Amino acid sequence: MVETKELVHEYLKDLNPQSVLDLGCGEGKKSLRFLKKGAKVTGIDKKEMTFNEENFNFIREDIQNFKITDKYDLIISSLVLHFIKKERAISIISNIKEKTNKGGYNFLICMSDKDDCAKLKKENFYPNMENLEKLYLDWEIVKKDNLTTNLENHGEGEHFHNLLFLLARKTK
Repeated sequence: MVETKELVHEYLKDLNPQSVLDLGCGEGKKSLRFLKKGAKVTGIDKKEMTFNEENFNFIREDIQNFKITDKYDLIISSLVLHFIKKERAISIISNIKEKTNKGGYNFLICMSDKDDCAKLKKENFYPNMENLEKLYLDWEIVKKDNLTTNLENHGEGEHFHNLLFLLARKTK
């Protein structure tokens, strides 16, 4: 079974963006790889972070309220959209796409409609791969995967997650 970390590495290893927006950046693990390559990174998260790196701009804010004003070569949204109502999440994805430079990428990791959590919050964004692909019909889908995690326990007891990975490139 492929680990989530390995799959993230596989998706991002060949990208060399100059500017990155990481929505829901958490501890900044995905951003760090691009800082090491010299990119300017903006990380958004509603939890405070003590990540202190040059070229890293942290903004403490809920991604639902954050207004994307600049354009980026890469925008990451990893495991945050399921906290948001479907309509609002789709609106955020539309904004992400608009604020991506031509030739740039969007990298999404979403909990899928097959995830156990999806049954608990039906109004939130838990897409299937077909839903995600439809949102990116006008882009090139570079890679996509569906992954069931190893058994996890982070507060709610032992469980698995069903995740969708999507890397899409803006061609127009």
